[in-house]
Amino acid sequence: MGKEPSVDAVFFGMIQNWRHLSQAEFARLDIADPAHPEHQEFLNVVESAELVDRLVMCGNVAPYRWREKEREARYNSSLATANGDGAQENHESS
Repeated sequence: MGKEPSVDAVFFGMIQNWRHLSQAEFARLDIADPAHPEHQEFLNVVESAELVDRLVMCGNVAPYRWREKEREARYNSSLATANGDGAQENHESS
């Protein structure tokens, strides 16, 4: 990404509603909302290995990378606690 033609950086930014969109239009575009039909695809892209590059600046998208990782870690930790043996199971999101 961004290597052809030679670029200095690729910047990602989430859409923000600065009251220039109706609530309905913003809801249609806001893939960061867990209720959005494309939210899971958004999370898949955010976790993509292609975004781990010195050219990529995730901007206000970056927190979504960490939130998903933290959620997954908490889920795995709760599984280990529920099992009572401290063993963590791998959980794959579909």
